[in-house]
Order: sequence, then structure tokens, then C-alpha cells
Amino acid sequence: AQAKSLFPEMNATEVEQSTGSKRLLLAVLVCVFALQVHSWSTLDGYQLADSVEYMERARNLAIGQEVRVDGAVRSFGFSLLITPIFWVANLFGAENWPGLVWIVRLLQMGLGLGLVLASARLAERVIGRPIGWAAAALIGANPIFLQYSVSPVSGVAAGLFIALALNSFIERGDARSGLRGGLWLGAALLMAYQTLLVSFVLFGLLLLRDRWQHRAQLLGGLTGFGVGVLAQVGIDRLTWGEWGQSLINYFIENAGAVMVRALVEIGWIDLAAR
Repeated sequence: AQAKSLFPEMNATEVEQSTGSKRLLLAVLVCVFALQVHSWSTLDGYQLADSVEYMERARNLAIGQEVRVDGAVRSFGFSLLITPIFWVANLFGAENWPGLVWIVRLLQMGLGLGLVLASARLAERVIGRPIGWAAAALIGANPIFLQYSVSPVSGVAAGLFIALALNSFIERGDARSGLRGGLWLGAALLMAYQTLLVSFVLFGLLLLRDRWQHRAQLLGGLTGFGVGVLAQVGIDRLTWGEWGQSLINYFIENAGAVMVRALVEIGWIDLAAR
């Protein structure tokens, strides 16, 4: 009796609705994939030089060439994500095979579909099951999403990891769920430093929602996120030769520039110079 109260059985109508929603979501994913293929077919070369940079770094790491770049301002994380493709190709002597770009694009499309699915899951949990497929359709039909979910850039992977983090944080939980969400945010940081602002806002919202009385999830999330930051600091040491070099450079070039501009605007010229 206690088990039935904890896990109530679904009636026939609920089962039918659940099955129908899953079918709709699957249909949306198939349509999104078709739109991705169409977006790919319209490309001529690369949309961004960043795509070439990510793949070149991954290839150089896989074949043992130098990957250090002076003045680095981005993480090596996304390149690490696609490095296994070039590493396997190197094993078979195919590190220069043009088809590797196709494989990387297919991986990027898979990450995009994962983002759509994770967002649909989030919408289901917040609003209700019938809304999940609608959220998936809204994201999958977005022209910007379709433009960059077929090119190897880090934003789509970062978005997927943020969506997975939100799925961990959306309901009040324990330290374990917080740790899981924090690790996903740390993974997003490894993909793109722009997610720092999202992470800070999310932790602030958790504090406002749970107050300090329910701090286990927040502390678990901060711990997981800290693991991601430490991992990035270590990756910088291995790739660029200095602890946290790209992370510090990114902060200086972005937050530092904003701070200096604000100080100049209010007339504190000497402090801005320092």
C-alpha cells in the first residue's frame, strides 16, 4: 500500500497521453534532424574560423604536435571533446582524411539534438508533459540553432550542459543532485567561458529559492562547479603552459574591460588606469 501511494499507477488515459507525447517528441526530433541536414547542405566552407581552430587544435593534440597559442582566451575543452575522432583516425593513418570533418559535423548535430531533448525534458517538468514537444519544436526551428548546430563550435555543447544542469536544479534536492548539476555547469564552462554569467545567476537563484535552510543542493552545486574550474585551470597548464591562463585572460579582456569603462564613465580616471 505504501509503495502504491509513492508510485501510483497511471490509468489508460494517462498512458495514452504519455505515449502520444513521446511519439510527438520523436517526430519533432526527426524533423529537427532533417532541418539540420538541409542547413548543412546550404553551407559552402566554414561559417566561422573558430570551427577550423577547434578542429586544428584537436588534430594537433591527437598527432602529438604543438598546440600552445600565446594570448589564449578560450578553453581547450571543446577541442578535447572532438579529439578522440582525430586520435582514432591517426591510429589508422587517416588523420588528413577530409571525411573527418563530416564526422565532427555529425557529432555537433547529435549535441544539438541532445540540447533539444534536454530542453523538452525541462519543459515537461516545469509546465507539463504536453509542452515538452512544443519546446523541442520551438528550439529546433530556431534559425540560429540550425545555423550553428551543424558547425563545430562550442556554443551548442555548452547549451546542452546548461540544460542538463537545469534539469538537476529545477526541483529542490539533496547534495548529490546539486553536485550533478554543478558538474554539468563545470562542463559548460569547459566548453565556453560565456557560461560563467549563466552559472553565477543560477547559483543566485538557487540561494533565493532555498534560502540557507536548504543549502545542501547549493553547496553541492558549488562543489561540482569548482571541480570544473579546477579542471580548466589544469587544462590551461597542460595546453598553454600556465595555470588558468586562458581563464584569467578571458576575465581580464571582458570583465576587466567593462570595469575600466565604468570607472572612466564616473570620472575615476586614475583608478581606471591602475
